[in-house]
Amino acid sequence: MAAFDSWAIELAITAGMVLAGTNFAIYYTAARRGLGRAVGNAELLTFLGVILASTILITADLHASDYRAPSAVAFRAALFQSASLTTGTAFGSADWNAWPSFSQALLVLVMAVGGCAGSTAGGIKAVRVYLLARHAGQEMFRMVHPRAVTPLVLGHRVLPERLRVGVLGFFFVYAATLAAGTLIIALHQVPVGEAFGSVFSCVNITGTFPGPAGTSQFYADLPATAKTTLAVFMLLGRLELFTVLVLLSPAFWRT
Repeated sequence: MAAFDSWAIELAITAGMVLAGTNFAIYYTAARRGLGRAVGNAELLTFLGVILASTILITADLHASDYRAPSAVAFRAALFQSASLTTGTAFGSADWNAWPSFSQALLVLVMAVGGCAGSTAGGIKAVRVYLLARHAGQEMFRMVHPRAVTPLVLGHRVLPERLRVGVLGFFFVYAATLAAGTLIIALHQVPVGEAFGSVFSCVNITGTFPGPAGTSQFYADLPATAKTTLAVFMLLGRLELFTVLVLLSPAFWRT
């Protein structure tokens, strides 16, 4: 991407990544009910808000550091990398491994958030992050007002409690998958940071991470068992964990 050195090309690719990271059902809604109804979607606003917030914060961080480039160039690089890693595309228009630690950490976080449900992106998905944040806020409110009734709402819809439990369950499985994967790769005498980075990049289908775990040589040097394990985690991340785990469940085949 950096070889093009073109604002127009990077903006076009950024638009393509964002469109592919959007829930495809939103396009159907826009076609049937109008663009205004689709643009007001809470999941879409969360997804776009994550990219925008990441872009602004990284631009400010680069501008405040020793990054020797004008603010416009910093914004251009920040926008492209934020969109790329949020959507799991992992294109690179700059060497973000050389960026300040804050910017690298922020990009790692947006990898975990991912795009919208029903899109080509990976990660936890923006709608789950939105609902987890709403749930956390409600739990704090209930500590002050224990008798309050606080239904989980997405846009104008009240969601069933079963969906709240499902989101919490997915987040636990996601965290447990990262923990188990890190332990398995660490068994191959891989340092903890690199073991976590490799599993994290595979589960979130980005294939990149700050440091050695983001290089092809790191994976080339891994033994066959570690490579096979990471391949399994890539499938788990691509199929959103529950799909594969259900297929492996004996109860699924009995029914």
